[in-house]
Amino acid sequence: MILNVPIDSGDLWLECTTQDTPFADGGDFTDDRDVLVITPEGGIIKHTRIYSDKENHQKIKGNYILKNDGSIDAKVDMVSSGTQFDNHLGYEGRSNKELDKLYKEFWDNINNMIIDKIDVKNNKKEGRFEESVSFIADNYGAISGERMILPINVFNVASYTPKRIRDRKLPVEVTRGFYDVDEVIVEIPSDYKIEAMTENIVINSKYGEYKLTIKKVSENTLKYTREFLLKNGKYPKEEYKDYRNFWKKVVRSDKSKIVLIKK
Repeated sequence: MILNVPIDSGDLWLECTTQDTPFADGGDFTDDRDVLVITPEGGIIKHTRIYSDKENHQKIKGNYILKNDGSIDAKVDMVSSGTQFDNHLGYEGRSNKELDKLYKEFWDNINNMIIDKIDVKNNKKEGRFEESVSFIADNYGAISGERMILPINVFNVASYTPKRIRDRKLPVEVTRGFYDVDEVIVEIPSDYKIEAMTENIVINSKYGEYKLTIKKVSENTLKYTREFLLKNGKYPKEEYKDYRNFWKKVVRSDKSKIVLIKK
């Protein structure tokens, strides 16, 4: 049961069983569904709030320093809102031991991680879940002779690819879209230089948009920007292969690498 508050500009929907979510922000627990509203005049059907794709937003700002031995020293700040707020809400109130385990699972693309600082804040007033994490990780860059291969995207690597289905029976439905924006500064060792670097990547599709840009800021500093918009929508079963291919391109792009060579 939730509370409906009619106002001049529409309806407010208030979650009555928790104090953890922002005011009038029910997230994916009560969004986009028909509800029976009990009024003094009787029952009526209304529809709860629908979040736009870009309202379900995650913003990452981070940096990491790559060392000569392939290890990295990293710091990342994340801010989540909309239904992505709900994805991170479970981190609030956890012990340091529990948070350590959760973040290592969240960044399962990074091995040998040692987390030295975690701060989480449920900013209900602004409808934002805020996280700040610092860590080191050995052997992130793979060394081979004079070269080091670096997966450029550390903090937000998509790994989901829809299963291959030869004879799809049902249509494709993306019930909630989302919008991720990452801005990350990368410092490479002074005794290495860039031998090969991924070209900028742009993927435009009816299912979403993806953009990865890598810019050389200075001789030993790079900045990569990643934007990923997944669109809410319903698509016929005949498009399942195209939808799956879109995700395959995103996953492949997120694993882009640069090659460094000793000077």
